[in-house]
Amino acid sequence: MTVSFADEALDTAWAERLIPSEPCYLCTVPEDAVARRFVRINKEELAFWEALVPDSEDHEFSQAVESLAPRMGCSPSLVRNRIYAAAMLRRLPRLYAKAAGAGLLDMDRIVGVAFSLRGVPEEHWEAIDAHLADYLTPQVPLQSLPHRRAIVRRLRAFVDSLVPNFYARETPPRVLRHEAGFSRFDLRLPRDQAHAVYQALNAIAQREKCSLSEALFHLATGAGEFRVNLHLFGTEGKPLHMVGVGDLMAAQGRFWAKRITHRSDLGAVREVAGHDPSTVLAAAVRLRDGGCRYPGCSAQRTELHHVIEYEVGGPTALSNLASLCRKHHNMLTFDEARMFMTHSGVCRWTFKDGTTAATLPEGPLAKPQFARWSYTWGDYLQRYQEMRPSVEESPVSGSSRPETAGARSLACFLPSSTPH
Repeated sequence: MTVSFADEALDTAWAERLIPSEPCYLCTVPEDAVARRFVRINKEELAFWEALVPDSEDHEFSQAVESLAPRMGCSPSLVRNRIYAAAMLRRLPRLYAKAAGAGLLDMDRIVGVAFSLRGVPEEHWEAIDAHLADYLTPQVPLQSLPHRRAIVRRLRAFVDSLVPNFYARETPPRVLRHEAGFSRFDLRLPRDQAHAVYQALNAIAQREKCSLSEALFHLATGAGEFRVNLHLFGTEGKPLHMVGVGDLMAAQGRFWAKRITHRSDLGAVREVAGHDPSTVLAAAVRLRDGGCRYPGCSAQRTELHHVIEYEVGGPTALSNLASLCRKHHNMLTFDEARMFMTHSGVCRWTFKDGTTAATLPEGPLAKPQFARWSYTWGDYLQRYQEMRPSVEESPVSGSSRPETAGARSLACFLPSSTPH
């Protein structure tokens, strides 16, 4: 019998470490010396950059930056960015309390927020502050703090809901570079369109058994018929999220709405008898998870992992599948970590030293419901008074299919030629 790493690790010093009863981020647990140190570092670094914010708009900022950069051993742009971020954070009082008071955010995350808000009308900042403060409130004990990319994605999607097409920009021209007999194309596309192009190149590469660069040549010179499946989620014919990309801006949603060819009802998601999930089930898992479920990983291209191994009876069902990038999928396969997923979609990770962390699903179908096994007198009175006589004898109610409750449709896009 193979003995796993956790059996010994959890029987030693780490066994004395209890999981807190209240929701908290793993990086703020006061009993953890590493967490305490980084909370202190975050507070001190923010205070340092705050002290450098000019008191007046007439301040000679450029001279100050050029003086500070060499003394810090960093670039002038880094100095400018962090001073700017510290100044902008003051305009978000609720988020500032989490960053300065709780030491929750490092400067990298703060810079990401500040730069995403450049040019956003001031009348929306209060709503944005409330949205970010709510998003960065932990929901389960030892929750993993959202990484910069996840915070920026959530922020930009919210800003786009307030100011449609705010982040829309014209595509810059292509640049052709020559290097040692080869040419390289440098071009930018919105993430959704770039994902479609990548999937098209992948399909051609698999069919022609060639590299992605060779597939680009086939695509440009006429590759014949091929099929690419793009999975989106939305309501009332309006795509809101693309699997492998994330949330869509309003303009992106309108772009893809014209290209819908198939629709599927997520309420019809069922367990599959074999190992491999159906197309709809796989899409539903990714729409719930919103990316790799490993703590701190922002990968959007994922594989599906059976939480309870299929070989030992684990079902191929939404409640037993989780999205993982290849690296972290292999980590679980080779027993470098353990992961357990609750009925509400919360993934709890255990590592070799006994440390545990929790991650919440981030996709549009992520609506974890956390059970409450106690209630107050006021809760009881309100609940009892709201009961209908026909269900009075059954005080507990809920969806018969909680995994897909509220999900309406999945749009599958199947362009048969070059996406455009």
